[in-house]
Amino acid sequence: MTSHDLQRGDGPRGDRPRRRYFSAEYKLRIVAEYEAAPDGEKGRVLQREGLYSTSIDLWRRQRDNGELTAAGPASSARARKTPEQLELERLRKERGATLPQ
Repeated sequence: MTSHDLQRGDGPRGDRPRRRYFSAEYKLRIVAEYEAAPDGEKGRVLQREGLYSTSIDLWRRQRDNGELTAAGPASSARARKTPEQLELERLRKERGATLPQ
């Protein structure tokens, strides 16, 4: 049997954990809960959710920079687009034609 004969999920990386993704609503809720917790209880919030304090730090920065809104991924995806991508979208809408990507 070769690696080409294996189905997906088989093989040395088949049982590998998948990356977790969190919604903006979840991040905002957890940051608020973490910040409201007394100093001795903050660790319990992290432990219960299976998170590290670095995630909270990142989510705080995202919230403070306006990158993390309750509107969800559509607004944050738009915030990550470069000015060139935004201009290309505008031109596509104006012309109504499909330009090369």
